[in-house]
Amino acid sequence: MMPELSTSKLNTQSASPSFSAGTRVPLVWVVDDQAVVTTSLKALILLESSFDVATFQCPQEALERLKNLPKTALPDVIISDYNMPKLTGTEFLKAVRVLHPNLTLILLTGYADKQNAIESINEAGVFRYLEKPWDNDALLHTLHQAYERTHLIDRLDQKNWELASLNQNLERLVKDRTQELESTHQELEALIEHSADGIVGLNAEGNITLCNKVFTQWVAQATENLELTAESILNTPIDQWLPNLTLVAPNQQHASAYLELTLGAVAIEASYAQVGNATDEPTISTNPQTIWILRDVTQRKAIERLRDDFMATLTHDLRTPLHAAIQGIQFLQKEQLGPTTAAQQELLTVFHQSHEDMLHLVNTLLDCYRYEAGQQRLVFDEADLTPLVEQVCQTLAPLAGSRGQTLQYEALETSAPAFPTVLGDKHELKRVIKNLVGNAIAHTPKGGVLQVGFQQWERLPETIPVHGCSPFPDATLVSPDWKNQPWVGVWVKDNGRGISEADQKLLFHRFSQGSSQKRNSGSGLGLYLSAQIMQAHTGLLWVESIVGEGSTFFMALPVKR
Repeated sequence: MMPELSTSKLNTQSASPSFSAGTRVPLVWVVDDQAVVTTSLKALILLESSFDVATFQCPQEALERLKNLPKTALPDVIISDYNMPKLTGTEFLKAVRVLHPNLTLILLTGYADKQNAIESINEAGVFRYLEKPWDNDALLHTLHQAYERTHLIDRLDQKNWELASLNQNLERLVKDRTQELESTHQELEALIEHSADGIVGLNAEGNITLCNKVFTQWVAQATENLELTAESILNTPIDQWLPNLTLVAPNQQHASAYLELTLGAVAIEASYAQVGNATDEPTISTNPQTIWILRDVTQRKAIERLRDDFMATLTHDLRTPLHAAIQGIQFLQKEQLGPTTAAQQELLTVFHQSHEDMLHLVNTLLDCYRYEAGQQRLVFDEADLTPLVEQVCQTLAPLAGSRGQTLQYEALETSAPAFPTVLGDKHELKRVIKNLVGNAIAHTPKGGVLQVGFQQWERLPETIPVHGCSPFPDATLVSPDWKNQPWVGVWVKDNGRGISEADQKLLFHRFSQGSSQKRNSGSGLGLYLSAQIMQAHTGLLWVESIVGEGSTFFMALPVKR
């Protein structure tokens, strides 16, 4: 068992070098022909420092080992006795210096050999010499200094090598880069002009400084002026042709990177990239500061409408035969058509559950398409979130208990002021809460803890992730001061495996299951539908998660005024 640390050890450790996670433990070699010396030094170093120790009582053996070790396995410091048979400490350390010039060497010597030790500093390049018997604190302090020296020299050699390499390659790299830039410039000009997408460059004032052939043709068709040329479009304001295009100021962090627009009969998806001078204050310039890529999605939109109509019709028509099948199975389970065996009842139970799951999926799909088409009917009324949360927790607590989980509901204190109400469809808001709690149960291991509670915000936090369900809703749907108005909401926290940053960005998309590393039996529509519901309520839905620690989902709604 490791003995308790003494006060002297704590003081010594304060001077120890710090080692980052993943870095190998520093290694000290002790070479002395006396076992009592090697044993004492090893015990001292292991107990009073962060170093590992290897001992040798034969310097020839240590040299042979050094010859065959890779660089990554070399010791950081070597401590050698001076007076050893067959090979003195000076001779041994000189041989070590030939093999590995950067190693830091420490010599142990008796008082009578002090003069020889001093000479060894010059002959073998010894870093320090220590007299026997040694002072523990002095030895440990010297050891730490020796370690730092070894790695400073290694880093210096590495930097010198890198500098020499950079100096040798700099001229070649500059020449090659110049050629690449010239070639890229030519390719870029050709790409812009012959691209199938419309490309527009805007300066800080929103005037067009660059446009390609495709955009020119779209404008010509929209204005019914087939003689229009690119030269006549340049230096005109973009809102003359695309009134709904949101201009992006330089250095704007949260500007939208995606818009859906129309130009005449052309449906367009627009995205941008910032270039040029990104200062806080826009400067007057003819050079483009924003490049917009405009993609013709007219045909894709038509296909999507056909797909949505087909899926909505399909899911709607599937419900009737599913209901009929479920009802028929229930007749058989109740033995209304004749007696059944235990094995048949078990099979009928499986059939019933699978048909119920299919019906739930069909209903969820149909609801998703209704929300996307703006045809979902909602009954807005003054709603209190507290009974909705209580009902969900009461319903799902048995499910959590069957999985060995603990569902903790943080109820509001009866003495506290009444929780503010919101304006919404109670059934749909309850559906969102149920989805969040159900997901937490499904993604938390056995024995996990789930917590559900309430929260109020005087104004929205600035730390809301930019991904998720409309972190910044359409300003036309809410009051102009929506960011500063009071909000209330519900949070659901678990201690499951967590969600990576990459998966969080796709979490509220269709058919996303929250993890790209592990598949589960869910449809991947629950959070997507929840996002649709919150958007219909001009509310927010977001997640904060750390891999290995768990996730917290938040839903928030503006307080009813």
